[in-house]
Amino acid sequence: MALPETKTPTSNKPPFTRTKVIGLLLGPTLMLAILMIPLSLTWEQQALLAVIFMTVTYWITQPIPIPVTSILGLTLTVVFNVAPARTVFGAFSSPTLFLLIGGFMITLSMVKYGLGQRVALGVLSLPGIGHSTTRIIFAFGLLAALLSGVIDNGAVASMLVPIAIGLVQALSPDIHEKRPDLSNHHPLRFATALMLITAYGATVGALMTPFGDATNMVGREFIQAEFDVLISVGSWMALAVPIVAVLFLLLVTIVILINRPEVRTLPNAQQHLAEHRRQLGRMSRGEKNTAIAFGLAVFLWLLPALMALIFGHGSAPHLFLVQRLPPPVVAILVACSLFLMPVNRTEGFTLRWRDVRQMDWAPCCWSVAPWRWAT
Repeated sequence: MALPETKTPTSNKPPFTRTKVIGLLLGPTLMLAILMIPLSLTWEQQALLAVIFMTVTYWITQPIPIPVTSILGLTLTVVFNVAPARTVFGAFSSPTLFLLIGGFMITLSMVKYGLGQRVALGVLSLPGIGHSTTRIIFAFGLLAALLSGVIDNGAVASMLVPIAIGLVQALSPDIHEKRPDLSNHHPLRFATALMLITAYGATVGALMTPFGDATNMVGREFIQAEFDVLISVGSWMALAVPIVAVLFLLLVTIVILINRPEVRTLPNAQQHLAEHRRQLGRMSRGEKNTAIAFGLAVFLWLLPALMALIFGHGSAPHLFLVQRLPPPVVAILVACSLFLMPVNRTEGFTLRWRDVRQMDWAPCCWSVAPWRWAT
């Protein structure tokens, strides 16, 4: 899931670097070489292998944008008669794609109104956390992991990293005051640990639910299609949550051992956090609407598993929810509700179409290509 694109000044960097030129020529060369080499494969298998080699080469060297490369790879599978066009491009009508789109819109609303920042500052302000550097690192990583279970990990990192940077800037004078021997020209280990745990925590936490990342959705859809099994949110989490918990504890331990904070306690940390929360002010109507939509989505995603626990797997309430409210339907319903929740007369509704137009739709393109090749 991706965030709104931001316009950046025109760069003086040449459009074609040496790496891009080499990749532009190497990709088709590898494809033709694999097509001509005699291998003990069927034509469809050998042609698919050739297309994959060319596509991966273009992904790495990027002579053309990654989403365009993905679409080109799908098109070449039709050109080389690996599969008919209806099969190759049929993935764009898959429910999984609509789960991605709905998740994009929910994430967009959270970023637009800064709800993630408020949640993060609220967690760090809990008693017993703000005074300890180790607990701040642990809490930040845990928050990143939990949020990335229902929001794309890239979006989570982009929401939390600015908070982490602001926190480091505010707390650095306190750390240097307690440790005057530290050099101002070297980054603090506390800052390094905070940045790493934010990025890695979001990556680990994305495994927790099937909609934590696009790769989870593609893998789940592939397994369901190939083995004719239904992987519910509850069954996925029953397997993934213990794994994520172990990985997260190992992650925190390694990050803190390698980047041991210069001090253990920060007496003024709570004051800085309180100041940040004061600057946010009261929750806006947009934040409240987004929080309601987000909470509703999580509740409806977990409701089938809850009904299975209460009434039994395969019971009438459980089957009704599985059939009528699968994750893609919930994502689209909740996303559409954001276009109906009013903010004020000036802004209109929580989300507007001009917001959606700014989204980066590239993940919809590149996530479909590996999925189609796998099937």
